[in-house]
Amino acid sequence: RVTPVDTTGAGDAFNAGLAFGLVQGLPLVEAVKLGNMTAAIKVTKFGAQEGLPWREELEEFLKRKLELIKPFRVQ
Repeated sequence: RVTPVDTTGAGDAFNAGLAFGLVQGLPLVEAVKLGNMTAAIKVTKFGAQEGLPWREELEEFLKRKLELIKPFRVQ
């Protein structure tokens, strides 16, 4: 969970993370998780474009939230 300050651009951030994950060859489920994390980081900052996270920010977020990105099975 994050504390949002500006949700403008959250959907665009999700789409960017999803697209990047798919281009990088991630499975769909993992690419969706990357999209969610991208949007989660974005809403913690002001500005639709200025608030988009850099790759380094995503990597740091992943390290801190590793338990949230473990693959899961769809049954």
